Amino acid sequence: MPETVRLESVLERLARLERTVADSAAVSAARMLHYATHNSLGHPRGEAVASSDLTLSTTLTDVPGASVVVPSSRTAAVALVWGVFDFDVTATGAAIAQGIVDVNGVASPGNALHSMLVVTRHTVMTCDLVPLSGGAGNYTWKLRALKSAAVGTCAAKATHSRLVVVYID
Repeated sequence: MPETVRLESVLERLARLERTVADSAAVSAARMLHYATHNSLGHPRGEAVASSDLTLSTTLTDVPGASVVVPSSRTAAVALVWGVFDFDVTATGAAIAQGIVDVNGVASPGNALHSMLVVTRHTVMTCDLVPLSGGAGNYTWKLRALKSAAVGTCAAKATHSRLVVVYID
């Protein structure tokens, strides 16, 4: 009889351990999902990387793939935004390559600028504090780019072009 009691006790402990492991896995999955969309302080964040190159024109155009929707539960939030542009000038011209971060159709205050006077490739960025006055809801963030004149050739390369958004308030 003592072996039977011990075996039942071991089986009960094993069942409790399996439930604990399953619960821990569920909690870990929930935490991973949370940290994928929030920073360590619990503020929402988002990141997007360009999926293909964009040859610049004089028309402001979305950088392919560099768009992310980040929800805000606050009526008035502030976002810290980094727009990184990998500009590659392959034919010179008296123009400026401009990278812009856009939120819900409105350009953020700063621009990433790169001269097209010399054949060169540089990664340039803009970093802005952007107040969100539209209330709680989803905000669509995008990288957009253009050149200031119809001369020269420049592309926003997918290699290093990326967008990072972190709500800080």
